[in-house]
Amino acid sequence: MDAVRAGREIPAVLADGRVVYGARAIGEALRFGPWWLRGAGWLIRRPLAWPADLVYRFVSRFRHRLPGGTGECRLG
Repeated sequence: MDAVRAGREIPAVLADGRVVYGARAIGEALRFGPWWLRGAGWLIRRPLAWPADLVYRFVSRFRHRLPGGTGECRLG
């Protein structure tokens, strides 16, 4: 696992030992969520991977300004 990257993006360790980050990690986590979120996980991992990456970057950049966000959510 890349510690610097994990400080910027959420990591997920897959069953085979591979590590994925960001939107892909969220998509992988959704695979094991409620049935109604599994489709979103599939979309994030497959056909909508690049838009999901853009949304993830935007949210992670401004998460300190989102509802419930605090100054501690700010990176660097």
